[in-house]
Amino acid sequence: ETSGDLRLKEAISASGDVYINVASGSLKDANDSAVRDDRTYDELLNGVWSDLQLTDGTGAQSKIDQTLIDYASNREQEYEAYWQYRGMQADSSVYDPNFVVSLSSDEQTYYTNAGWTDGEIQTLVNKRTEEYHSLHGQYGSYGDSYNDSFTYTLSDAERDSLTASIKVWTEDELLNLFSAGLIEPITDTQTSVEQANISAAGAVTIVASGSVGSATGSQVIDLSGPTVSLTDDERVALAAAERTDVAYLAGDIASAKVNFLNNGNSADTIVRTDGGNWLTDGFQAGMTIQIFGTADNANDNGQFFTIDSVSSNTITLSADDQLSTEYRAKITLAEIIADPTVDGASITGIRIDLRDDVDVDALGSVSATGSGDVFLGSELDVKLDTVVAGDTVRIKTGKSIINAGGSSVTNVTSSDVILEAADGSIGSASDQIYINLAADAIFTARVSGDIYLTERTDNINVGTLYAQSGGIYLTAESGAIVDGLDHDFANISAATELSLTASAGVGEDGDYLETDLATDATLTIAAGADVYVHEVLGNMNIREVLADGGNVDLRAHLAIKDTEDASGDVVTGLPEADVIGNSITLTSENDAIGISGNDLDINSAYRSAGTVTTSSALNTYLIETAGDLSINTIGTGSDYTAFILGRDNILNGNADANASNVTSGKTRLFAEGDIGASGKRLQTTVGYMEGRSTSGNVWITNTGHLTIGGLDQVNGIVATGTVNIEAHSPITVEKSIITDDDILLYAGEDNNDVAGEEDDLTVKAGVTIQSTAGTVTLRAGDNLMIESGAMVSALGNLLLQGDYENLDAAGTTIHNLGTLSGANITIEGEAGSD
Repeated sequence: ETSGDLRLKEAISASGDVYINVASGSLKDANDSAVRDDRTYDELLNGVWSDLQLTDGTGAQSKIDQTLIDYASNREQEYEAYWQYRGMQADSSVYDPNFVVSLSSDEQTYYTNAGWTDGEIQTLVNKRTEEYHSLHGQYGSYGDSYNDSFTYTLSDAERDSLTASIKVWTEDELLNLFSAGLIEPITDTQTSVEQANISAAGAVTIVASGSVGSATGSQVIDLSGPTVSLTDDERVALAAAERTDVAYLAGDIASAKVNFLNNGNSADTIVRTDGGNWLTDGFQAGMTIQIFGTADNANDNGQFFTIDSVSSNTITLSADDQLSTEYRAKITLAEIIADPTVDGASITGIRIDLRDDVDVDALGSVSATGSGDVFLGSELDVKLDTVVAGDTVRIKTGKSIINAGGSSVTNVTSSDVILEAADGSIGSASDQIYINLAADAIFTARVSGDIYLTERTDNINVGTLYAQSGGIYLTAESGAIVDGLDHDFANISAATELSLTASAGVGEDGDYLETDLATDATLTIAAGADVYVHEVLGNMNIREVLADGGNVDLRAHLAIKDTEDASGDVVTGLPEADVIGNSITLTSENDAIGISGNDLDINSAYRSAGTVTTSSALNTYLIETAGDLSINTIGTGSDYTAFILGRDNILNGNADANASNVTSGKTRLFAEGDIGASGKRLQTTVGYMEGRSTSGNVWITNTGHLTIGGLDQVNGIVATGTVNIEAHSPITVEKSIITDDDILLYAGEDNNDVAGEEDDLTVKAGVTIQSTAGTVTLRAGDNLMIESGAMVSALGNLLLQGDYENLDAAGTTIHNLGTLSGANITIEGEAGSD
């Protein structure tokens, strides 16, 4: 076609190729022959709205029920771990509070071959032993024999908390979300099967100076009445619409003939030439407007303009908006609401732009080039060679989208791209689809099978990706993989696996890449920079997350779990690092991090110095697999425990030397080396703190009443080196402290004592404080009390000090009812009345 558009009804080559060139226009579909696809129509009508599971009437309760099931399943795994530990006892029918868990021979061999020293292996044994006795407090009440049909029953409080964590939308709220970019759980949005415009036994090549396919008008849904009741066709239209096809109207749609003027350094203008009046049409300064239609300046791809000022015949746009000069354009325009989810937004209607693709059924390869949009449809496999567009590319097929050009070809070069394979896959493991999108372009895809796709030169700005029964495998060769929509809804949903590879990062600081993966789907990430990912519903099942040179920040609605190790028994997970980076942040909003015996294994400070930050509603089970573990902060729910193992030392990595490293109610620290350091102690505000150093020292400062003990273990602190614990508050020793070296406990003095908050040091009945080769010093800012049955023993000197530092006027009471032993025993008060 040498002049103008080519409106193509049909081109057929029964034995060869088809080549179409539109030299100065667009290729448009002129074939009106189509039949409604009843299956797709019904799925869009009944499936999408219910599968979204966002409202009471569309399955929100099913989503809540699945969350409750997943939560209970995590507890049942803990029950399994408990009984695997208990089954190691000679008599598992009677719980033994002194039992020490052992490693299997396979585990012993694995750790030895992996380079773990005897001390590091002993540290792991210590940790598992303490976890066993802690789990007894949770699951010992379920009987003294293993129940292979055990089912966890949620408490009312657990059920209420989890239910409250899931937003249930009203239908009005849901209507306002379609332009935001929700994942639509459907693989086919084509409601009619159209007769092919081009049929070829061979290859199809399309070259157009304009677009391939076209905009064909719009559908408006009226929301101006007091109540809204959508027809079936309106529901289907919304469900089938792409995000950028939906605009929320705040007023009537106006029609006009205009000149668009690019005024250089001055603000651009839209000037009416039809005698109409912008003011009487209701347009005002500050309004957000969208221009619809086929004009060059139409911004009907989800963009909009802002009015700076308006007169009867001229709209002046804000300085940030740019037009291209265009005369005698026929347009429609309206005030729109850019973010309809904002409180108080008054929406009068929803406008859905309608698109018409060029339908191609080719047995050979397909190529298309256009300076505008390229919209292609098919009911066969699309064997994609190259598609190049100046604007958006949409390729929708009833089968698969296949790379026909090989790994050297870039299959799609464009701005935004939407790929849809209703009953197939996009690319394959051996032949991915390769794209080269504009820097700000959004990638959207939906398939019944897998997605294999690589971006050549820039970021992958993810809109929504949906793999109904398969996995999603994305690679950004020279960029990052990020949330292109900048919202908190899920970007990616996959049934089996999500694998992301990026030379730069995944997600962004302040804007997680959100996922909603199936219950058993796994997550694998290999990034060259920072990783920020949020699983918005359910567990995050990690195979491996690597930020090679960056930090990792992972967040999950339920648990963060090590699934790489989970193929074996619960308590025989081997510590291949699951999360690798410099600084690592892990957040479980409503569940646990790791599971006993299958901890979440991390390798922090991987390329450079880094810290570890964790927060979980329930327990945390964490192992640092290499080097020191530098804690920023660790937190759990008030009734739960963080079990933290460092193969070497556990250190204070918080930039604020006075900030608390540990904020959970109960914390157990296990290190082969030191816990804290003399020059920078671990700072805690916990109610219960216990730790065990296999061959090092313990240096801890606590703010608030410190209780050493309080879990179910015999010993509170065990070390071979120095134990040095200070508290700016009272200290109560409920469990034993044993080391080969010196022990110093100091309940720090202040001058602001109130009843019950004196700076006392109390050693409870039955507790042993023992240094087998060093000294013991007990210092109280106020009173020192050793109860009956307690023992304080040192091979060297034993020093008991009351009213230490003497910061208040009161004296001290040193009351010993226990047993004291040492080379020399010294008891000291201060100047007050003692």
